[in-house]
Amino acid sequence: MASSTANMVNPDMNDLNFKNEPSGQKRYGISKLFVIWNTQHLAKLLKNQNVHNVTVNVSHPGAVATNFGQNSDNGFWNNLIYKVALKSHLMSSPEQGASTNFYLATSNQIKGVSGKYFNNKRKMIDSPKRHYSEENELKLWNYCMKVVEPFLN
Repeated sequence: MASSTANMVNPDMNDLNFKNEPSGQKRYGISKLFVIWNTQHLAKLLKNQNVHNVTVNVSHPGAVATNFGQNSDNGFWNNLIYKVALKSHLMSSPEQGASTNFYLATSNQIKGVSGKYFNNKRKMIDSPKRHYSEENELKLWNYCMKVVEPFLN
């Protein structure tokens, strides 16, 4: 899953493991941007290998009322906002948050659609372009493959 926070970050392509990024909020946003890029890249690889019976897409579920991050310290204002929003029912239920993923997994309306980004209303939206390049996408993909390589055999 992705997040709209992916639109607000500036990834350091020389620090793909976030060793120099102290902000948990920024690390979260960058990781969500990277999920989008890896999804796009995997879709291209599948297409280039003539794999048409598998699709990969990514979604942003919106703000969902779960306990995720409730024990994290993101500063007074962020903590207050998250806790008030969770308690006041301003966020979607977990079922509502999962609805786009369920749609992507089951709907014939998007059969064959791959490498796309969807919002929490089941609508295809543009992925963040501000820091995107094919070079960055490939650098990220290669880094991830190097990290997981020991586990692939």
